[in-house]
Amino acid sequence: MRPAQQGAFDGLCGVYAIINSLDLVGLKQPRSILHRQLFLELTHGLGAAALLRAMHIGLDGDDLIRGAEVAFRWLAQELEVHLVIGRPFAQTDHDSMDVFVGDVRKYANERDTAVIVQARINGDWHWTVTKAVTRTQMRLRDSRGRKELDIKSFGLSSGSNCFDPAETLVISRK
Repeated sequence: MRPAQQGAFDGLCGVYAIINSLDLVGLKQPRSILHRQLFLELTHGLGAAALLRAMHIGLDGDDLIRGAEVAFRWLAQELEVHLVIGRPFAQTDHDSMDVFVGDVRKYANERDTAVIVQARINGDWHWTVTKAVTRTQMRLRDSRGRKELDIKSFGLSSGSNCFDPAETLVISRK
């Protein structure tokens, strides 16, 4: 039997995605007490009901924003690092994958910015960090060890492999 991995028993991939975004926002450090404490602040910020729901079915963008805002206040107090999180495509109607991928690429190319996408992969929803976007792939920092997603095998909002553009999160360092 293979070893258990993050995500096998819980829906906390969104929390891990926020932690995995730290390098991309310019907070490059080896895994440390900082990351453990940020994990605690993120899960505390979710609240008991959302955390329990996450253990069974996962988190939505509102949950992640709420948890991140608590954790980012702690980060500002402890390290004077100021991060903001938002959902820039919440009110945007992406009419094609090309437009969505172009928008993700724009944010992924910005300095001290991380893009977290929600993707359905083989029928399961998963949050992951986009490191870079090429013509054919999204390169990832992923809690399940994925290195990339083949863009042409994904659609928008429906199908067993798709992205939910409205749930895309962007974290920036101010």
